Formats: sequence, structure tokens, C-alpha cells
Amino acid sequence: MNKEHPLVSVIIPTYNRANILSQAILSVISQSYQNWELIIVDDGSTDNTKNVVEEFTKSDKRIKYIYQENKGQPSAMNTGIKNSAGYFIAFLDDDDQWMSRKLEKQVDLFNKDKEIALVFTDAIIQGGKLNSKKSSDISKPYSGYVYKHLLRQNFITASSVMVKKEVLEKCGLFDESPIIKTTQMQDYDMWLRICKKYKIGYIPEILVKYNYVNKINNLEKRIISYYAMLYILNKNLEDKKIFLNLTYINYFLKWRLFKLIFILKNHGLKIFIKKVFRFYINRIDLLKQERAQRKAKNNPQLIIKSLKSFSSNDPEEIFNFSWNFYSGLIRPTQIKEEFLELLKIFKEINPKYVLEIGTAKGGNLFCFCKLARDDATIISIDLPEEQFGGGYPEWKIPIYQAFAKENQKLYLLRKDSHSQETLEEVKKILNGNQLDFLFIDGDHSYEGVKKDFEMYSQLVRKGGIIAFHDIVNNDPSRLDIEVPKFFNEIKGNYLYKEFVIDKINYGIGILKI
Repeated sequence: MNKEHPLVSVIIPTYNRANILSQAILSVISQSYQNWELIIVDDGSTDNTKNVVEEFTKSDKRIKYIYQENKGQPSAMNTGIKNSAGYFIAFLDDDDQWMSRKLEKQVDLFNKDKEIALVFTDAIIQGGKLNSKKSSDISKPYSGYVYKHLLRQNFITASSVMVKKEVLEKCGLFDESPIIKTTQMQDYDMWLRICKKYKIGYIPEILVKYNYVNKINNLEKRIISYYAMLYILNKNLEDKKIFLNLTYINYFLKWRLFKLIFILKNHGLKIFIKKVFRFYINRIDLLKQERAQRKAKNNPQLIIKSLKSFSSNDPEEIFNFSWNFYSGLIRPTQIKEEFLELLKIFKEINPKYVLEIGTAKGGNLFCFCKLARDDATIISIDLPEEQFGGGYPEWKIPIYQAFAKENQKLYLLRKDSHSQETLEEVKKILNGNQLDFLFIDGDHSYEGVKKDFEMYSQLVRKGGIIAFHDIVNNDPSRLDIEVPKFFNEIKGNYLYKEFVIDKINYGIGILKI
């Protein structure tokens, strides 16, 4: 590698921009710094993007074209990174352009300060109400260790960034989750991850022409964008004390306000009042649950003794106990009326072999244990705590084990349900027997719920039940809940029932195999 003039991999993700893509490409070709490769990732375009790019690849071997099915901008950027060979990575949106000395000046700054992990520049905005303004006029830029400044506002223009590839490898690829894919806020999430660990540099010179497009132009998009900010901040806040962070509070209040306006506008006053009331009750309950968790962690034996002393075969009594027990320590994340309908069916089939995917707070599992046969085998799968935001802490294991009746066998698998190893362990536990009841409430993405169904439905006996939670999602910000899409695709192939009280969230769907 040429230490003074290392290879820069330029990544342009594009989708149906054949009419303007050439300008971005030409701005790369015209750079004074010529040791670069250009990777254009076509994210499933249906126009003549390929033909436009091929005109450039014919005359310049440094330009590469990669086509992929439409997966969104974060995925396209990750594809570019995976196929890059440079020491540095530079990003350029397909509707933006660079000034001719952009790469040269950034490499020079990297050479002067070896501690820097990322360099960004000022930009001139083109289009919309911000036309002809500099990005530095909109958001004050900072250099050095800027994590706390960046938490307050994103002042880094994506098309101005050059970053060391090794830094991206250490910090991870761009987030491809539905909320990020839809809002295209993958850059802010990435910059936070980088700035949490590394020093960054800034060039106070306009080296980018940034094309401004207002993507937040209606109520639903506002709600989605605020929720995306909450998602990003929740991921990146160091101390996790999110309600002490003013930026988080600001976006949380905006999200709640606009969400309530959306509910009032689309679902009427009655549901609006119900949601407002439930919101405040939930906030109070959360505070109580936090205190209860601390007490339970310090004295689990008292909790275990209370759990073992409870006995009932009435679905409503069991649900009420789990809901109220120790300020909601094991409260089911369910709507009571919906879940009671499921528990009645559960009791009717008198299951001996039960599998739950998504243990969470343990409330559902408690109800299943109390209503299953005295000699039942019950398996519950969830990720270890904090991994991908799911799971439960290790100290809760003895508490969950106390749910089982004396002769029941309860297996708590703190593993990924999508792993073949986990599937094989479930089969081993069943020892050739088939499931009477399967409850799917784990990964709520379309691919996630589909995989759980495909992997574990094969273990359910003929006449057995498969139940899904969260088959309703009319919340515009919860793009991560894609269970309704999958359930609606497959329910017509089975005898099915749906229990839906809330028109916006939750809902339980069951299939008879």
C-alpha cells in the first residue's frame, strides 16, 4: 500500500436514478486524487441504470458495477463495503456531487493526524427551502472527540465522509433494520458508533454539493422519523439512562404527541382517550416494576416461595395472578381479553408438549405451566439478555423454573431460536414426541417470524395449535413488527382464529394444524 496515497474505495448506492447518476460518477472521475476505485451498487433499479454505468466501466477499469435485489440503501452500502479493497471508504449519494479536491484534502488530513478515524467536510445545499445554505449554517460542526455533541444533532453530511475501513470493520456494518431502511438514518447511527470510540476530523470548506429532499412531509413520516431517532439513541447512549438525556426526551415527546394526533385522526376520540390513559398507566407501572426488579434480584427466594404456593386451573385467576404479582415482575405483555381466549383453547387441548419462542418477562410461560398437564414438558426459548435487545437476565432463571408444577419438566433455552443447534436441542428434549402447542412471540421481523414458523411447525402434531402474537400493527412507527404480513400470507392454508381487541397493536392469531 502507498502510505502517502492509499487506495480510496468510493461507494455510490443507487436506485432508479439513471437520469442523474452520471453527475455523481463524473465528480469522482474529476478528482485531483486519482488512487481510487468506484463501486456502484444498484439496489434493484428498474430503469436503465445498468446501461448508464456500463458507459463508464468500458473506459475506466476502476469503476465496478454490482447489482442486487432491492433491499434498501443500508444494505447497498454494506454490499459496497464488503466488496471494497481500499484503506479508506468514502460515501457518495447518487444525487450528490464532489468538488474536485475533496478526496485529496481528506487524505492530506488523515496523513497529518494518524489518530483520526473519520473526516467530513462542509457542504453546499441544493434544492428546497435550504437552497444555497451551507450545512455548517444548519448544524454547527465539531471535530475531535465529538460523541456528546453528535448525540444532540447530526452535523455530518454522509456524502462528505471518508473513513478508515478498519474502523468500519470494528464498529460493524450499517444497520439494515426496517425502521432504519425506511428513514435512511443509517449514517447517523454509524457516526455515533464511530464517534463513541474515535477522534474525527473536519475540513471547514465546501467540498460537496448536497441535494436536499424533504422526506418528512406528512404526519406518518414524522412519527416514523421520531421513532427512528429514539431507536438510534437507545442503541447508542452509553449509560442507557435514556430518560435523563434531553435529546431523547425531546424526540420521545414529539413521537408520543404526533402518534396521539395520528390515533385521534384515524381511529377516533374513544381509542385516543384509551391510548392516553394506557400510556400514563404504563409509565407508572414501569417505575413500580423497576423497584420490584431490584427487590427480587436481592431476595429471589421470597419470590420463588410465593410462586410455588400458587395453584389454580382457572385461566382468568392465573392471568390475574401473573399480572399483579410483585408489581408486574412476570406480567404478560398481552391484552387480557385476547390472551384469555388463547388460554381457554390451551386448557381445552390439555397439552403435554409445549414450546414457547420469546420468554421475555415470563408471564406467558407462567400461564402455560399452570394450565398444562401435570406431567407436561415445556420448552421456552429466548436470547441471553441484551443480545439484540431481547432475553432476560440470568438471575431470573430460578424464578422462571419455579413456574413448573412438581412433575413437569421445564427447559429454559437462552439461545437463538433461528439456530440449527437450538432446533436440534428441542428435538432431543422432545425425544420423538410432537408438540401440542407452539407459541411464536420472538423475532417480529417478517424473515424472523417466518423462520421460526418454518423451523418449528414441523414439530407440531396434526390437530395441534400454533399461536402468533402481534398479528395487528397499524402503528406507523413500528415498522419492526411484521408478524401481520406473514400471518396473513399463511392463515388461509389452515383453520384459523383471530383475537383482536386493539385496532392498532397486539392481537393473537391461531392456526390448527
